[in-house]
Amino acid sequence: MRKRKLVALATMPLLSSVFVPLAGASDAVRTLECSAVTKDGVSHDLSLTEAGGVVTKFSYLSSVRTPGLATNCTVDSGDVHGTPVVAGDITTFKMEGDDVVLIQKSPKGWVFDLSKLKATNYCDGTIAQRVVLKPGVKKCGVVSAPVW
Repeated sequence: MRKRKLVALATMPLLSSVFVPLAGASDAVRTLECSAVTKDGVSHDLSLTEAGGVVTKFSYLSSVRTPGLATNCTVDSGDVHGTPVVAGDITTFKMEGDDVVLIQKSPKGWVFDLSKLKATNYCDGTIAQRVVLKPGVKKCGVVSAPVW
């Protein structure tokens, strides 16, 4: 786990579903963020940056709070090995070992798929299998049961 990244994420105020155009319309860069707390008390925060309809970087943080302790997990594009592969509307990020993160663009937003990660490569806590981020919506949709 990378404490430097974790501290930055944990202290960063969430600006949910913020769009930040930085270039011309066709090359617009925007950052989108969302958060959610599931029924089991796990907090999920997701941020991604896209340019030209392709995700260029992402950061996911999950946190489980217990009395006197929090178990945090972070999966971040800073941990990507090699160049992301774009095929149609899916971008594949190669991570540790055989792990991959898939991010699929849909007409309603982005599906962030962590189901192909071995959670213990990143932390001892909980990582969601899939998170849905919709532009203009502050709350993430946690689609599937968590990976332990």
